Amino acid sequence: MAGSGFRFSIRYKVVALVTAVLLVTLGTYLALATELYRRDKTAYIFELSSAITATVAQELGSNLEFLGEQVVQVGERALAAPDEAAADAQLEAFLAEETDFVAIRLMRPDGAGKLELVASRMQAERLQDMSIEPADLEADRTLRSIPFADLESLGLWLENASIPPDAALLRMAVSVPGPEPGAPPRAFLIAELRQERFLRVLGQSSAQTTYVVGGDGVVLAHPSTERVVGRANLGDRPIVRAALEDAFEKGVRTFDAEGESYLGAFAAITRFPGVVVAETPASTAMVAARRLMWSSLAFGLALILLALILSVIFSRRLTAPLRELEVLTGAIGEGDFDIEVKAQRNDEIGSLARAFGTMTEALKVTQSQLVQSEKMAAFGQLGAGVTHEVKNPLSGVLGYIQMAREGAKGDASQSEILERAEVSVRRCVKILDNFLRFARTDTEEQVQTDLRQAVEEGCSLARHQLEMQRVQLETHLGDEPVPALLSGGQIQQVILNLLINAMHAMPGGGKVDVSVVRDETRARILVADNGPGIPPEAQGRIFEPFFTTKPAGEGTGLGLAVSYGIVQSHRGEIRFQTSGAGTTFTIELPLAGAA
Repeated sequence: MAGSGFRFSIRYKVVALVTAVLLVTLGTYLALATELYRRDKTAYIFELSSAITATVAQELGSNLEFLGEQVVQVGERALAAPDEAAADAQLEAFLAEETDFVAIRLMRPDGAGKLELVASRMQAERLQDMSIEPADLEADRTLRSIPFADLESLGLWLENASIPPDAALLRMAVSVPGPEPGAPPRAFLIAELRQERFLRVLGQSSAQTTYVVGGDGVVLAHPSTERVVGRANLGDRPIVRAALEDAFEKGVRTFDAEGESYLGAFAAITRFPGVVVAETPASTAMVAARRLMWSSLAFGLALILLALILSVIFSRRLTAPLRELEVLTGAIGEGDFDIEVKAQRNDEIGSLARAFGTMTEALKVTQSQLVQSEKMAAFGQLGAGVTHEVKNPLSGVLGYIQMAREGAKGDASQSEILERAEVSVRRCVKILDNFLRFARTDTEEQVQTDLRQAVEEGCSLARHQLEMQRVQLETHLGDEPVPALLSGGQIQQVILNLLINAMHAMPGGGKVDVSVVRDETRARILVADNGPGIPPEAQGRIFEPFFTTKPAGEGTGLGLAVSYGIVQSHRGEIRFQTSGAGTTFTIELPLAGAA
């Protein structure tokens, strides 16, 4: 479309891209989130229901086993009683302690295949609270048949003994074992207890229904009292039928009943032919998923509308400064470094604008530094010439001093003065030699040199200036040679830069230690001062060109940058550690011949 002059602006590209991404994302999210939530919710309900039924079944089994043992114990005590009144007293004491029981009776085989009543007690007040007359309970007992013949093998029998209109009762039957293993039971105990004991174990939930059915499918405990009192048979309910017919101790099912879908779980009760069932309507379980879908849809549409508005505004704000930067780039390309770059934004565009401003300032500084470099180069040449001219007379003076010492051997005081003069002149000559080497660094090649010598010469260049600023310099260079491929003048420059920086960091005086250590492959130069350390805000930038913490006019900010480049050219590393107690620069260089 370039030929027609049409340009698809980045503004419209942003709007179109945002709209497309949001639409695709919203649709994909709704589909995946709904399906994943449905599956996850189903799995969660199955796991939760299975855990609940298993826990309730185990707790009911333990509860029934405990009750059975309690009833057997009271039966044994009643059988051991001396007369009927004492036996009744044992049953009465049991009912007084176990408040969930309303009646209990003890029956014993008479030897003729029949059972005779040994003792029987009822709690009239509890029956009255449940609107039950003792005669109603007696009448119900005659209508039910307990499988006494199978009771010993079953261990415990439990049935629904509810009496309309609202008395939800359970009937429990246990056998008192004979005196010896294999002997027939000595007696049987039949007790009626309220459903509430099992409801406390089942718990209650608005979203889930948990209940207990016997082996015949009749409800034994249910949150709905009507179903218990009505002795509802739920054997035809798919989850109950599966629980009674399957050979598994527990399981989960999805089933339909009463025109609705359910998520169900069941678990068998130990030592009792009954199961615990938990049901959750699918509509209740998935109501959160439907709410999530509609809420997400509404939120997504609102988000798309808001994104369109914001993308239009954002694209305008994005393209305007980019056009300004385009104009500024052309001006900078033409060499105009005095332009003003506005960087009022705190985003990438603002960072780009600030980078332009920094680049402009850096170019201006670079021009100034190039001029300064030319001055320094001229100064170096002039200084080298002056040094050479001064060194020759000093050599002559040194010769005259030596001749004078030969003639003054008989005068101790004069000889000592001449000796001191000779040492001072030699020191001046050494400083001048080091300055000449330093001035020739640009032409030096890296050759195998004793690193200690380059470090010592660098220290010599700075020692006098350090002493003038009350900075004590100590060197620890070791006794063994440290051979390395290096340019002696460049290493001297690095040492000199570090020492001058340490001196500036301690305007009131201090101490600098310079050490050289080595291992099998590398040598390390350590320059440590006891100054105040490097400020935290400057630690990440000290090797940047033109960055300095010194006052304006006292530094170019190139010393450490140049030192960093020299160390890198020697295949080495330079790093530092700093604190309020001082700063230590470490320079690592490979030894000659090391891989």
